[in-house]
This record gives sequence, structure tokens and C-alpha cells, in this order.
Amino acid sequence: FSGVLGQALILVSEAALAALILLLLVLTDWQMALAVSLYFGLIIWLFNFFSRKVLTRSGLAFAEGSVRVNQSISNLLVAFREISVLSKKPAYLSELAQSRGEVARAQATNDYLAGLPRIIVEIGLIVGATSLFGWQYFLGTPSDLFTLSVFLMASLRMMSALLPLQRAFQFLRYEKPQAQSAQDFLSRRTAPASASPRASVARIKTAGAENNTMGGIAVVCQNVSLGYADDKSGINALEGISLEIPSSSNVAFIGPSGAGKTSLVDVMLGFLSPSNGSVELDGLAPLTFRDLRPGEISYVPQKPGLVAGTVQENIALGVPRIDVDQDKLWDAIKAASLQEFVETLPNGPNTFLGNHADSISGGQVQRLGLARALYTN
Repeated sequence: FSGVLGQALILVSEAALAALILLLLVLTDWQMALAVSLYFGLIIWLFNFFSRKVLTRSGLAFAEGSVRVNQSISNLLVAFREISVLSKKPAYLSELAQSRGEVARAQATNDYLAGLPRIIVEIGLIVGATSLFGWQYFLGTPSDLFTLSVFLMASLRMMSALLPLQRAFQFLRYEKPQAQSAQDFLSRRTAPASASPRASVARIKTAGAENNTMGGIAVVCQNVSLGYADDKSGINALEGISLEIPSSSNVAFIGPSGAGKTSLVDVMLGFLSPSNGSVELDGLAPLTFRDLRPGEISYVPQKPGLVAGTVQENIALGVPRIDVDQDKLWDAIKAASLQEFVETLPNGPNTFLGNHADSISGGQVQRLGLARALYTN
């Protein structure tokens, strides 16, 4: 908003200055003033005619790309562990790289077009002066330097008036999509609340979630120790941990705060590398296991991170929309006791959570985290 308003003020002041310069030229030589105004006005108009669509597209790409860049980074931060465990980091990093590329190309296009008008107008000045001199030579009056001098002086004055106007118009056209987005946001925030109609939602399958046929994962820790480099106490978070968890077992680690429960889970998941010892999941190192068998491990933190997107995108993390298995999605929703909540949303699982963030309770966020873990079975 501040950028657009600032350029609008510049536009008004430069337009006033241009009018005064044109008035001065008219008082000096109205015929030359008219000719120069029409000549350079036509050059600027042609440039705007051919560049306005490019500028509008670039401004829109910059605005939308900037939002997607921030969302991609935010998604990676708020749900980093879940995304990592499910081996979906490449999908989010690819989205981030694509969005950054769009932003860079849009900004490069704007910077390139910003420098063109002066070059075009200067070329127009050289062509105009050369043409005038050639015309005088053709008429046999090459010694009439006064007319050429007046043309050059008038041209320089018109350039100083038109180029700032051109820059202001270009900036406003490029920034319009971002300002419009902000204006729409404020309009939605200040509009009176209205009850959204409850849309019909497809009947949820009555069958329960499919049984896990993978048989679970065996975990073996051999003499695992873990120390943190920034811990000056010299005490390891884990010291000589050896244990074996058979597949299909239910295991709980219980202990006071600081006992090393989270550190042990982080080592098992491959987020931390032990200082000594080894961890194997079905005979594989945790990172290797996650790469070779994505989706077989799920992770539900105390506070699941919500990514920017729909309910479906929060449950099927990193899965392209067209590839989401709707049967598995609804099975996960039902198993996590989210059916009633999803049914109240305007578009069911395709409802964007950003518009309903204030109405989501902590328990519903936890259930979304559970559904996310259950989606991959």
C-alpha cells in the first residue's frame, strides 16, 4: 500500500511538472511543442501498449509466487518432522524452488522493462534529430540550426517530464496485484460475518481402515550414546542405550523431563545421529529406511504443524492433489474421529483451513495429526 500510494503521489507531481514544461514549450514555439509531444508521446504509448500485459503478468506472478515461497518455508518449518518421516521433503523443496524461480523471473522482467524506456526515448531522440537534420538538408537549408536546437531542447525537456511518468505507471501496474490482494484481504476481514451454507458432503465409507499388512517394523539399538555439541555440562543426553523392539509391538518410554525420551525417538527416526552405537529399523539405518520405504513410519508430535492448504493437503502431506487416494483419505478421517468436523466445513476435505483457523480446536488439530499419520497405513 505504501509503495502504491507513494508512486501515486509521484505520478501527480510529475504530471503537474510535465504540464508546466509543455506550457513553457507552447509559449516558446507551439508548433515544435506539438510535434515533440506527439512524437515522444507516441513512442511511450507504443512501449506501454506492448509491455502492459507482460508487466501485469509479471506483477501477478511475483505476488502469487511470493506467497507460495513463504508458505513453502512455513510448511517445512511447522511440519518438518512429519514431512521428513514421510519422506516428503523433496515435494516441498521442489515447490519452494519453483516458486522462487517464478519470483526471480518476474522481478527480472520488471527490472529489464524498467530500464528500456530511457533507452528507447534516447534512441528516438537521436533518430528524430537525425531525421530533422536530413529533412533540412533535403530542403536545401542545412544551415538552419535554430530549428534543430529548439527540437533538441524541447525533446530533452519532454524526456525529463515523460520518463518519471512512465516509471510511475510501470510501478503501479506491476504492484497492482499485490495491492489488490491486500485490499481483498482487508475487505474480507472487515466484512460482516455471514453463516456459510453447509455443503453436501459425500457419504463416508462405512468400512474401517485397512489392516496393516506390513507386520510392523523391528527396531534395534546397540549401545547408543548421544551428546549435544552446545551442551557444556559434558553429560550425554543418552548413554549406552541398548534395546530391541519386536515388530508389531506397542512400546512406551516413560520418564521425567530431560530424561532423553525425545532424543531417543529422534535417533530412532534419523533426525539425530548417535555419537556412538547404531540404530537399525528392519536391519536398515533410519535415513536409509525412510528413503527406501517411505510412508511406513508415521510421526505424531504433541503439537502437529498445520501446513497452508486444505484439510486434504494437511492429511496427505506432499501428495499432489490428483494423486490423493480418496478412499484412504476418508478412512483416515473416520479413524481419527474427524468425520463430524469435516462435514461442517463448506467444501469438506477441500476446505482451505486458513479461512477457518480460528474455529479449529486443539483437539481437532491433534486429530488432523493422527489422520495424517494414518493416511499412509
